[in-house]
Amino acid sequence: AFAQPKPIGAFSSEGAPDWVSFGAISGDASPAQMEAAAARSRATGFRWVLQLGYSALPLQPAEHGAAWGVYNAKAAGLWPYVIAVTYGEEWHERFYANEFAALGFPATRPDGPEQVRAWMSRQHCALKAASVGTVPIVWITGAVTAVRAVPDCTDVVAVEAYVPDGATFASLEPVLAEAEAATTLPLVIIPRWFRM
Repeated sequence: AFAQPKPIGAFSSEGAPDWVSFGAISGDASPAQMEAAAARSRATGFRWVLQLGYSALPLQPAEHGAAWGVYNAKAAGLWPYVIAVTYGEEWHERFYANEFAALGFPATRPDGPEQVRAWMSRQHCALKAASVGTVPIVWITGAVTAVRAVPDCTDVVAVEAYVPDGATFASLEPVLAEAEAATTLPLVIIPRWFRM
């Protein structure tokens, strides 16, 4: 498996090196931005991860935004180049940072992790319905553990476990090993652009 070439993407594909083959685009992108992305893909084969709900308010349901984002991508001719769809990112981290306290969902809530998983399951199933199951649904998270179980309707887990400056890749190994033990789904690693 290590000898197989792996595609490498970038969150922001503008100015990315030539070896980057896919990037993220917001479902809230303007029609002109989506049309430009589609033109780039037709010319180069570049692919996209459609990020829905990235700028959504905490705990805002995905249904409307998902259907709208997919509709916009299709209308702009971008949909054939979309390789995955995601809804926001790092919802457990946001819960633990107490972002949902004003909504009556404080970080001290003992059933919080399971409630976050149940909520994400509903969002991912809504994404799957909106995209008619034609592309994988990606869950972006800082860690996958027994407590942070993978939501339903997830096809790929993207582990966004950033290595801090001065650390080595060895600091990521326990996080990745734990994720491998907690799910059988394919894993994608999201590193940061960094200097060590």
